[in-house]
Amino acid sequence: MIAVACDSEGNVVSGLPVTSTVSMYYGTTKLTLYENPTLGEVAGVTATSSVLGTITITAIDKSAPEVIRLPVSVKAIYQGNTYIRDVTLTITKVKPGADGQTPKIYQLAPSVSAIHVNKNGTPSVANVSCGIRLFEGDSTTTVDSTPYGYYFAYKIDNASEMRYYANNTIDTSGIVAYITFSLYDQRNSSSILVDQETLYVLKDGEDGESGSVPNWSTYVYKKSNSRPAKPTFKNPRPGTTGIDGWLDYPTTSDGQWWQCVGMVDGPKDEVQTWSEVIQLNGKNGEALDGKHTEFRFMSMTKGYAPSIATTVRNPAGWTTTVPVVNSYEYLWMSHAEIAANDELIGVWDQPVRISGEDGAAGEPGVSLYTWIKYSDDQPTSDSQIYDKPNMYTKYIGLAYNQTSSVESTRYTDYEWVKWVGNDGVNGTNGLRGRLVYPAGTYIHNKTYEATDTQAPFVLQGEAFYVMNKTTTWNGQNLGVTPEQDWNSNGINATWILMDDFEAVYTKLLIADNGTLGDFVFNKEYMFSKQGTDALGQESTDYQNFNSTVKPFSFTDTSIWAYNFKSSSSNYNGTITSDTITITGKTSSSSATDYLIWTQSSHKDLPEFNINVKGVSNNSNIYLLYNYMTEGGVRESIRMDYDGVYALPKSFIQSGTLKYGL
Repeated sequence: MIAVACDSEGNVVSGLPVTSTVSMYYGTTKLTLYENPTLGEVAGVTATSSVLGTITITAIDKSAPEVIRLPVSVKAIYQGNTYIRDVTLTITKVKPGADGQTPKIYQLAPSVSAIHVNKNGTPSVANVSCGIRLFEGDSTTTVDSTPYGYYFAYKIDNASEMRYYANNTIDTSGIVAYITFSLYDQRNSSSILVDQETLYVLKDGEDGESGSVPNWSTYVYKKSNSRPAKPTFKNPRPGTTGIDGWLDYPTTSDGQWWQCVGMVDGPKDEVQTWSEVIQLNGKNGEALDGKHTEFRFMSMTKGYAPSIATTVRNPAGWTTTVPVVNSYEYLWMSHAEIAANDELIGVWDQPVRISGEDGAAGEPGVSLYTWIKYSDDQPTSDSQIYDKPNMYTKYIGLAYNQTSSVESTRYTDYEWVKWVGNDGVNGTNGLRGRLVYPAGTYIHNKTYEATDTQAPFVLQGEAFYVMNKTTTWNGQNLGVTPEQDWNSNGINATWILMDDFEAVYTKLLIADNGTLGDFVFNKEYMFSKQGTDALGQESTDYQNFNSTVKPFSFTDTSIWAYNFKSSSSNYNGTITSDTITITGKTSSSSATDYLIWTQSSHKDLPEFNINVKGVSNNSNIYLLYNYMTEGGVRESIRMDYDGVYALPKSFIQSGTLKYGL
């Protein structure tokens, strides 16, 4: 239902032209209209229609009735069947009140034009709603609630009408046939229907059972001076090239032709049995002596079946010789018994098509397209729709089964659905996340701690790991590294993989001695690349700043009791300035190799970091660091996992004492 504003005499003052769109569906398939909808005649009303289903009211005279009911007839063709449906477009003339104010026109705006349900019973939308638009003069606004003095109602199927509140959603699962929204003007004693919109449920039918191919007969022919044997092949279509000399039909009018009929198993498409071979004509076209069967032939345009005068000896158009069969024709045959005196015995049988068992080619398929447009609001003009959604998009428009790939720019050609819900209530503020801070290269026997407010992350090998749980961690006590923890437990691990850090972040915050220009960053220090070493000499070896390894160096062989190259060593390995790598045992002996020792004349051994490789708890190959505390207590640290270890200072005591690795 549509309304237009009029003056007190019934002349339309706003609202024209009025447009509405009518569509036809087969199930949920929108059909393309065959022609422009046919419009009935209403006195004082001028209207036009287009093949897209758009109805446009261009003029309404004051003589037109208060409620205009325009008949509309729609025609569409689907799968060879013609469908015609009649609908009525209702237009109400709204006049001003007694005070002469501009009339207000309220119009309903449902969220969809129809509810589509597929063959599985699933609706295209989970719910529907309906809003109200106000037309006042040249302005159009959306009304959030039912206007004062009006009554808004809805009705589902055959149930009673119920009060409805604008834009409330209604579950479509409970709608069987239709839902109707109605707006009534109850400002006076009567209740006047202002606008009404019905959303019908369009359902796809269930898939039918697969049909079966019936049995049928095939006719084959062979040219021979004597009766040939029956065919033995199962192909019902030997074609014009033939199989064993048998063809789909006689290809010449001379010579003696023979016919055989095969019974074809439809589902298998194979010949099951062949009839006896019968003579089709006399040799060189001569009639056979005595009583015989005569065959007549006719070619006919595909799609048509010829008729025959069944009681006439020589029916018109039918010949005893095979005519030329063009590509657009089929060959037909009839036969009858002929007496020795050349008279017809009985009648000619009904014609049988004997060529073209393969069937005619199907009609070319039609490419159909779905158009999609978007809009910030329920569109009321073409300028409101666009091609790509953005952060303000709330509505999507769909036009199904279009024959053109070029999308229409008319908003009325689309079915509009609101696809963005209303904003939800703000949630409560969440807890502040942990502050992640760099803790340098991972050290296996160091204790790390994560709290609710902060968590360390470390570099192990080529990857970064951050503590993911509020706890403490000492890899040596637990016998697990961050990498092993992550590989075993994934997102539930205490250490989880960090894979999104930029190289510059790594350089500045993780790696000691990271540089920026000529400045060097090391823990809490920033200093120049140029300086002095522990001996007071000028040096650019800034990487040794604050080092617990330098000036102590593993390459100082004066402190080695043994090394991996000595003949008495039980192990193989390599030594660099800060790394010891064990590559294996040289014998089955379980004896211990001491790499470093000291006596009372030696200095204290400073604390240092060591990178250990090649150890394995499983094969009982490990490093053991023996050291003396300042209080004179002998302690040891076992290193049985690859990684960096922080080893404490060992203090010299009186007498001779071994300590080291």
